[in-house]
Amino acid sequence: ESEQVIDLIVSQVKDLLKGTDENETWNVIQGVGVGCPGIIDFEQGILKRLANFPTWTQVPLKDILETKLGKPVYIENDANTALLSELWTGAAGCRNLTNLDNVCMLTLGTGIGAAIIANGTFLRGATGMAGEVGHCIIEPNGKRLSTSTGVNGIFEEYASARAIGNTASKRLKTSLAEESSLRKVMSSKGSVSAEDVFNAAKEGDAFGLAVYDEACDYIAV
Repeated sequence: ESEQVIDLIVSQVKDLLKGTDENETWNVIQGVGVGCPGIIDFEQGILKRLANFPTWTQVPLKDILETKLGKPVYIENDANTALLSELWTGAAGCRNLTNLDNVCMLTLGTGIGAAIIANGTFLRGATGMAGEVGHCIIEPNGKRLSTSTGVNGIFEEYASARAIGNTASKRLKTSLAEESSLRKVMSSKGSVSAEDVFNAAKEGDAFGLAVYDEACDYIAV
């Protein structure tokens, strides 16, 4: 499994060179950065554990990619790389902002994370997990929608894309929301996704709006 993903990374790097003088472009590239979720040994470039890939433990991704690409490779947390993009080309780098040494970004997707730059450097914490706000408990003795989170009541299980889809699916199985357009989606697919919920909410679906608003409340808190 890890080899397939690594080969895909290598092919995507090469795809970025298409349409250019590939040899000339590759010669001026100084290194390759890779954003990864999970627990990372940043100094060694080792993926210690990935929740989405349970079989990935202690994968020396930096060394493997350097061998395959022939360039220095830098492994970084995916939320941190997203913040770097915002600093270099996005909202955090706009001219109206003057203090770019202190920036925070919240990432909302399958999970929830954060990236923090304080005094010009990433705030990692003692174990590199300072930005893992998705695992902060916001509801003591709360729900756990997946078996990968370890504890109950964490932020990620209330407001992530996965949580929104799971919450809606569970309620559609037990509630009397016959008028919701999501019931047809549920019947067709067996579950609904966060995208389905958002689309229904945009169309004014009362059930979709309720699930959406609940997630927004947790994010706002």
